[in-house]
Amino acid sequence: MLLDSNIFIMAGSGNHDHLLGYFQSGESAFSSVTRIEVLGYPKLTAEDEAELTQLLDIVTEIPVTAEVVGKAVVLRKRKKMSLGDAIIAATAILHGLSLITVNEVDFSWIEELEVINPIM
Repeated sequence: MLLDSNIFIMAGSGNHDHLLGYFQSGESAFSSVTRIEVLGYPKLTAEDEAELTQLLDIVTEIPVTAEVVGKAVVLRKRKKMSLGDAIIAATAILHGLSLITVNEVDFSWIEELEVINPIM
């Protein structure tokens, strides 16, 4: 399972404790772009940053490789999407992982990607 950035943000908010299981399963990972998206928010408090960093540190981080970049380019050529979403989707596809996200609409058009919304 590849965790989208919004899963970290929601789990870190304390309002979605049921999401914490994804961080304890040992089967979850995230793209390096998620670290940038989650920790790069300009209004992040020091306390929130510490909580989010703790969540990031217990899940496997998958780096952005040349192969991931190539797949992200292909995805963006097929349909307009954000750079972050393209990298996250490409990472999930190339590593054979389901994408856990609450923004399933952003990824639903990608046939080779299994998208799971843990809130639904």
